Amino acid sequence: MATTNVRTATWNNIGTDISEMKDVSQILKATNLDYDVITLPAGFIREKGVEDPQFYATDHRFTVKADTHEPISVVSNKYVPVQNRDAFAFVDYVAGEDESFKFVKAGETKSHFVYIIGKTSPINVLGDEITPYIIFSNSHDGRSSVRATITPLRIVCNNQFRIAFRESPNTVYVRHDSNAMVKLDDAQKVLSSLNSYMHTFTSEAENLATSRLSKDNAIKIFNSLFDKQNMTLRQQNHTENMRNQFISAYEADDNQNFQNTAWGAINAASDFITHKEGRKTTDDNKFMSVTFTSPFLQQFLMSVISVSV
Repeated sequence: MATTNVRTATWNNIGTDISEMKDVSQILKATNLDYDVITLPAGFIREKGVEDPQFYATDHRFTVKADTHEPISVVSNKYVPVQNRDAFAFVDYVAGEDESFKFVKAGETKSHFVYIIGKTSPINVLGDEITPYIIFSNSHDGRSSVRATITPLRIVCNNQFRIAFRESPNTVYVRHDSNAMVKLDDAQKVLSSLNSYMHTFTSEAENLATSRLSKDNAIKIFNSLFDKQNMTLRQQNHTENMRNQFISAYEADDNQNFQNTAWGAINAASDFITHKEGRKTTDDNKFMSVTFTSPFLQQFLMSVISVSV
């Protein structure tokens, strides 16, 4: 790889290993995620020493853990929590429908984002082993729905590809219904979306591998995603360091077969965004930003497609 650092997926250092567990109930209990969430008025939380005026608004409440009353987030008066056991009930059906499915990790970030990570059988994409991972997630902040996010991982260097295609998105939003047929339907929808997504991912990779794009143009695209005009000198130095990391990833041994192609540029960008160094960040934050919230790779892909031939 581009550096001597050990390359790992962003979820490597978070959560609890659940690879030997068989069902969601066991997972939630083993990871202390089997708690209930309730809502309480702001006045109650004030007694707990929270000192933020926004928390006292009469049209808002707190979500808290029922057993400890630990505050989670501010929500509207109309918000109804989706308990973790209900949010993830359909995951057992996913495991039951796909015999290759295996549990990997589960946990809760410091921002109370709850997740279960699973994977299915690896596939071959352009000579590389790519493992499809699915991150099932729930939250109690009133902003995030129950969802399943597909994240392919290139095994040779543990690069994550957070890419959504217009015809095959990488996120499936699911219902939270106690009806067994609904759970089964949601599970089948996730697996159908996974198959569709990985088919599209493979097809796009093959197209990009035959599209010519020079190293210089790949670097120009990388630079174009940063607005240097309004940067301080410190920010410019940081950006230059990131550019060097991108070039190092581009020139890595595992990317040699894709030099001067659009796919080679995408591989370098995914390596960079998954493993970039520099600013201090927690393992939780890196997992969240790389897997869910970073627009960088998507923007880079769109720019590559627009200029490659």
